Amino acid sequence: MKCRHGINLTNMQCNACNVAMDQDPSYSPDGLKHWEIEHNGDHLRIEWNESATFNLQTPIGGQWVDYDCFTCYGIESEQAALEHAMEYLDSSV
Repeated sequence: MKCRHGINLTNMQCNACNVAMDQDPSYSPDGLKHWEIEHNGDHLRIEWNESATFNLQTPIGGQWVDYDCFTCYGIESEQAALEHAMEYLDSSV
């Protein structure tokens, strides 16, 4: 996968996107996996239920608040989940 700057992100990080595609996810208090990233200058969190549902979140008042969600079926790994989420973010700008 390449970022919007054309950099292959398999084992690299694009400093402009500020996301490493091999970044391990953290876990939310509700047990969902998530990645905190910088995208287009915004601090965001991608939350994934380890199946098909993603929530995109932004920090408001010290808490993460959902602002968008989407589904993607057939994801087989954390790496693939993050790649699909980044593709979704890039296509929605």
